[in-house]
Amino acid sequence: MSEKKRFIDKGTFYWHFWDKISVKCPTCSNQALVLKENLEARMYSARVSCIHCGYNDSTSSTSWKGAVIGHINRPCPYCGRLIKKQLNGPKYLKFAHIKCTCGLEFDEPIDWEPVYDNKASDPFFGLPLWFSGYIFGNELWAYNSEHLKFLKSVVEADLREIQGPKRTLSVSLPKWILARNNRKEILKMIEKISKL
Repeated sequence: MSEKKRFIDKGTFYWHFWDKISVKCPTCSNQALVLKENLEARMYSARVSCIHCGYNDSTSSTSWKGAVIGHINRPCPYCGRLIKKQLNGPKYLKFAHIKCTCGLEFDEPIDWEPVYDNKASDPFFGLPLWFSGYIFGNELWAYNSEHLKFLKSVVEADLREIQGPKRTLSVSLPKWILARNNRKEILKMIEKISKL
């Protein structure tokens, strides 16, 4: 009888893999790296660079390349009725044309903010992750090769233990990744995307 593989989670979270994130370069689509500038600070300060085309950027109010959502929330200048609108990108739109129920039409500036819930992108620039692929209608992704190794260890384990906080990364993984009957296909996908 073969020995069961064991995985012990001692408190790993997503942000443990944020020191070096592999992304698709927004200019040439080759692999670029996002490096967190201060590993000790929890501040979201990072730099992205691509050795293929020389693309380089650092986090700022204009560096977000990912999904955005726009908001308009103001009273009509004529009747005072509150006008609320929510818009999806693109961020390059500066104004939205508004028509109030009173008939007044005017252009209003849009307040844009990043959408951080797209897990298959880096948390600093919103760039698509390099290590990703679709399986079972879901996207399997990882920030870097160390994150892929972590996922592999979790998936191939027969026994999973938590020695630390209860809501760690291994516990918060989707059920389809942790399902025993998906193990073989997910391990194949991890192997495939690790060679990208």
